[in-house]
Amino acid sequence: MREALKRICELQPHYSSKNTPQMQERGILINRSLNNSIKSLEEIIAPALGLFGEDFFVSSSDGIGSKTETPWVRFCSKRMSPTPRDGYYAVIHFKCDGSGFYLTLGCGSTSWNDGGLVRLKPQQIYTKIAIARKTLKAEYGELTNFIDTIDLGAKRPLPKSFEQATAVAKFIPYDEIDATDLESLFVELAKLLKTVYENVQSTGADLTEADQAQIDIEKVINPRRTNSSSQGYGLSAPEKKAVELRAMEIANTWLIEHGFKTHDKSSSEPYDLLATKDNRKIFVEVKGTTSNDPTSILMTANEVELHRKNKGSTALAIVSSIKLTRGDAPTANGGRLEMQMDWDIDEWLAIPTAYRMERK
Repeated sequence: MREALKRICELQPHYSSKNTPQMQERGILINRSLNNSIKSLEEIIAPALGLFGEDFFVSSSDGIGSKTETPWVRFCSKRMSPTPRDGYYAVIHFKCDGSGFYLTLGCGSTSWNDGGLVRLKPQQIYTKIAIARKTLKAEYGELTNFIDTIDLGAKRPLPKSFEQATAVAKFIPYDEIDATDLESLFVELAKLLKTVYENVQSTGADLTEADQAQIDIEKVINPRRTNSSSQGYGLSAPEKKAVELRAMEIANTWLIEHGFKTHDKSSSEPYDLLATKDNRKIFVEVKGTTSNDPTSILMTANEVELHRKNKGSTALAIVSSIKLTRGDAPTANGGRLEMQMDWDIDEWLAIPTAYRMERK
C-alpha cells in the first residue's frame, strides 16, 4: 500500500485530463492497487465501524471520462453511502503537486429532499459538515490527529467541492509515508465515521424535520426506491416516540413557566397541547426532531386546517437538536425550543409532498 501511495504522489505533477501513460498508471494504482489494499484491511477497519462495518465498502475514482486532478479512494458503510454523492464516508485525497495526501472524513453533495436526492448548495454542504464537526467535538473533545485544513491545490470546481465537503483531515507528507502508522489512522478514522453515522446520519440530525418525516412516507409509498437511496435515515417507532415525548415535555414546561395551564390533546385532537391563560385558549402544535435545522416541518391536512381556521389562537413549538440515545428502551434529552405564539401559518410556504388518490 505504501508503495502505491508514494507512486501516486509521484505521478500527480504529471497530471493530464487525457489518458497519458502516466495517467494510465495512476488509474491502475488508484482503482486496483490502493483500492484492494484498503479492502484487505477490512478485518481491522470494519470492527471500528461497529454495526456499520457489516457492509464495509470501498470505492475509488481517478475520473469519469476525463482524468481528475485529485483521485480518491474511500471506505464506508454501503447502505449509508451507496455512492460518493450520498451520506458520509472516509476518503483519501491526493494533493495536486504530489507533496502528499489527506486522510479525511467528508460527505456527499446530495441529500434527501422533495421525495428524492437533490444536489446540495454550498451552504447546505457547510451545514452538514458543521454538524459532523460539532458531533465529533462533543464526543471526543479536541481531536489530536485529524486537525489539518485540507488544501488540494486544485484549480477545477470538483476538487474544490471535495475541500468544502471535508469535516476533518490529516495530511501525510510524501516523505513520511513509510514512517506513518497508516493502519492505526484508518481505524481511528473509522471510529470517527461510526460516531457520525450513529449521531448524525442515522438520526437525521443533518435533515429538517419535514425531510425526516417525508422519508417515512416515501418508504411506505415506494419502498424499493427509498431502500436504496435514503442512506440509513429514519428512526424506529420507539425512537420517534422518545423524541416526541421530549419535545412535549420541553414545550409544556415553557408554557407553564409563562403562566399557562396545559392539557395534552395529542391523542384526540389535531393539535398537541391546549394552553389556557386569562380565559384565552391557545392550540399548540409541537414538533420534535433530532435535526439541527428547524427550517421546515411536516403537517397533516387537519393540522393545517386548524391553524388557518384559528389564526391568532394557535402556537407552534419546534424542539430541534434533541439528543437520542438508542437501545432497547431509547431515551431523548436536550433540545432547543423555538416557541412561536400567535403563529401565522400563511407566513410559511406550504409545499405538497404526497397526494391521497381515490377512485372517482
